[in-house]
Parts: sequence; structure tokens; C-alpha cells
Amino acid sequence: MPMNRQVNSILLLTGGLLMVGGAVAFAATLSWRPVACWVYLAGALLFCIMQSLQPYDNRDMVMRRLKRLQGLAAFLLVLAGLLMVSDAGSRPLAFLRRDYYTFVTYFYNKWVLLLLASSLIEVYTTLRLSSGKNEKA
Repeated sequence: MPMNRQVNSILLLTGGLLMVGGAVAFAATLSWRPVACWVYLAGALLFCIMQSLQPYDNRDMVMRRLKRLQGLAAFLLVLAGLLMVSDAGSRPLAFLRRDYYTFVTYFYNKWVLLLLASSLIEVYTTLRLSSGKNEKA
């Protein structure tokens, strides 16, 4: 059943706002970290799902490739959320915390790199996809 475009846009915006709020709260405060990581992850999941449900019916190969790249960026946002949850000391990636040296070396605060990379990819693909829509119109 297709979703109303306005509801899709509102949920996409809500997911984006939850991601921004969760990331800022996680980075700015120590006391809110256990809650902020879950807020970010919920926003990332909502954003990823709503973005994947957006219809895009363009036969151009470049535009389809950009849409797949946008899906990869959304997946990286969710992965950044999982790493953020593990940094806060929660359970989803607790198996990584067995050896503290390995955890700090390879996983601690790496969510920032994933967030930066996925944000840059999202901005690039959004601008390219919107310019491709404008050229067709």
C-alpha cells in the first residue's frame, strides 16, 4: 500500500531531526549519552526506511546509481548509530568490548567517521538527484 507523500516527508524530516538531536546530545553531554544514542539510532532507522520507500522512477543509469549510493549512505548512518550505542556501553555490540585495547583501537568513536562520510554522500547524492529531476522537467 503506497504511503501518502506528505506523511513520508514528515516521517523523513522527523528521522532527520531525531538524528541531529541525538548526535548533538551524545557529543555535548555525558549524562544523556545512554538515551541520546538510542534517539539517534531510532532517527537513523526511520530516515533509512523512509528514504528507501521514496519512489524514484528514472531509467537513467547514472540516477539509479546515485539512488543506490544514497541507500549505502543511509545504511552507514544506521551503522554509525550502532557504533554510537556501543560507545555508550549498551548491549548491541557488547562482544566488541571484551578486549578493551582492541575496542578502543578499532571501534571507539569511529561513529564520527561514519557519520561524516555518510553525511557527505547524502548531500552529494541529494543535490545530484534533485538536479537530475530538474533537467527532466
